[in-house]
Amino acid sequence: MSPGGSSGAVPVLRAQGIEKRYPGTDGGPLEILKGVDLELSAGSLTAVTGSSGSGKSTLVTEILLPLV
Repeated sequence: MSPGGSSGAVPVLRAQGIEKRYPGTDGGPLEILKGVDLELSAGSLTAVTGSSGSGKSTLVTEILLPLV
């Protein structure tokens, strides 16, 4: 089974190589997301899980904001 729970179905959303950086306290970049790939198929149920501050909301924002 591929990411997103699909079993060979055509993806309804595919995002590849998602990256997000913020300025770090030392002036250098702070990598929040690096090379994240996501593929969701119709009818699939996908959960984004992780500890506090791990980038879950940032990931969802990076995917959905361009669609608005």
